[in-house]
Amino acid sequence: NRTLGRTTADQLIIASHFYLDPWTLFGDAATALLWADQALTGGQNEAVLRAIFARRGIVPAAQPPLTPTPAPQPTPTVSPTSTPPPSPVATLSPTPDQVTRTLALHPGWNWIGLGLAVAGPLPAPLTALAGQYDLVLGEEGSYAPPPADPRFNTLTALQVGRGYLIRLTAPQTVTLTLTGPAPAGPLTLALHPGWNWVGYPLADAQPPENALAGLAGQYDLVVGEEGTYAPPPADPRFNTLAVLRPDRGYLLRLRAAATLVFPLP
Repeated sequence: NRTLGRTTADQLIIASHFYLDPWTLFGDAATALLWADQALTGGQNEAVLRAIFARRGIVPAAQPPLTPTPAPQPTPTVSPTSTPPPSPVATLSPTPDQVTRTLALHPGWNWIGLGLAVAGPLPAPLTALAGQYDLVLGEEGSYAPPPADPRFNTLTALQVGRGYLIRLTAPQTVTLTLTGPAPAGPLTLALHPGWNWVGYPLADAQPPENALAGLAGQYDLVVGEEGTYAPPPADPRFNTLAVLRPDRGYLLRLRAAATLVFPLP
């Protein structure tokens, strides 16, 4: 409830209103309800949800007009036959040094956030997982590999420093090996009010309050696969997210537009 700011009953109403089967589509109710909540409050994920529904042959009922959450940059509107241009929201300078990292992924939904300069047009960054996943979700849209219809893909590339959800179809844990240039800092991310999908690019895990020290007073909630973290004055006894881990993705809720800087070496 603290994550979504609604009662359990309201959350279920939101999910059913969107004809959403959270345990089938998202793997867990919390993630599904979060997406439905954002869509119903005019968040950026309404188009993504509708694309997913279209792929599943579901046409949601018409919704009442919503007031979109303001953002410093407008989100481009795309049709199934158009390809959106990548947004220049992250800047870094790669070095020629090659670094290898490994990431253990389990069946179902996994939060990822690539920290090496291996991001780029899909499906290239996920070549090692070919045939073992069926959907990638991001703040800018969704991507489903063949044989899904590519006209409905609205997520065209993965960006360093951004967070994503990837759904694995493999029946067992899979190790994703990433090899690429080590980025030279700092990595700068432009963030907007509300929910932002961010990846943790540093090589060492850190407590959220340390990793996000540059945003002190500008955010009120972090959501990850391992739990949630709310900074003071929230009661720390309810925090279940102890650290941010390398190459993992997170949801970060901001009160206002801000810039997040990761001091990469």
